[in-house]
Amino acid sequence: MLETKLADLSITPDQRADLQCAWITNRARWFARYEKLHNATPGELIPAESRLVAGAPPIPNIAAAHEAVIQMLNSRAKEAGQHPAKADLFKQAAQSYQSHLAGSPPQHPYPPALITPGILRTAAAAVVRHRSASPLTIQAAFDHQMSNDLANHTLKLLEDKGVVGPLTGKAPRAVRVPDEAKADQRLSAPVRSGAPAPEVLPPQRPGAPGEAQSDHPLDRLFDQRRMELSRAAQNEASSGGAGRSNVHSPASPHPHPKRSDSRAQEAQQRAADQHSVQAGLAPQ
Repeated sequence: MLETKLADLSITPDQRADLQCAWITNRARWFARYEKLHNATPGELIPAESRLVAGAPPIPNIAAAHEAVIQMLNSRAKEAGQHPAKADLFKQAAQSYQSHLAGSPPQHPYPPALITPGILRTAAAAVVRHRSASPLTIQAAFDHQMSNDLANHTLKLLEDKGVVGPLTGKAPRAVRVPDEAKADQRLSAPVRSGAPAPEVLPPQRPGAPGEAQSDHPLDRLFDQRRMELSRAAQNEASSGGAGRSNVHSPASPHPHPKRSDSRAQEAQQRAADQHSVQAGLAPQ
């Protein structure tokens, strides 16, 4: 009901603020009832999602909508001085929205080929277009089908390329390029030779006990690609060690020391491109 009213673009800013405060209060009450009945929390009180901001559409964009609701909640918290519980709720909600807007370090390691050049360029274009290097901007660019943690990982990749600045924790990263052409130029620059070698992850079994499974199609695609890349990397490490050390077997008439490396890279690229096409995220 509240979300239907919040979707009405003709309401005034004050009316929207009242409805958003009611949305947060109702959610907190539902959380309290759930915890009392089930002795467990149903998730985050303020979810890190970019379709709605406290039940309202993100107008004019996701970053501006978050900044507006943070300012409103801090103001309402001061006004609710005689009601400590309500003031604490609004402060907690404002801090959660600020954290989601600013971003955080990714909590999971990801293989380097998981984010294809096409995906990275799409993310860079969204950041430059909105002048907001927030993980919520990245999520919105992919139709809200990318997890918040993967969006933070994508921003870290853009930081490594010089497209955005470092994480501050208080505000979104700074955008360090003036336009998409400059972003493409930095994304196309060669990787520094002194960069550390990427971590090889062990294959992950889908549905392992204790692991949270995502229903997002893009996350399922990334999980599948991560397992394929991990298996390819492990096979390369176990069978191609002799070739990389440039020590050839006398029984081999045509030694090719880099054959296993190139084949593994080609296989990884084919798998990445194929899945990117299937997800509609192939480089343009």
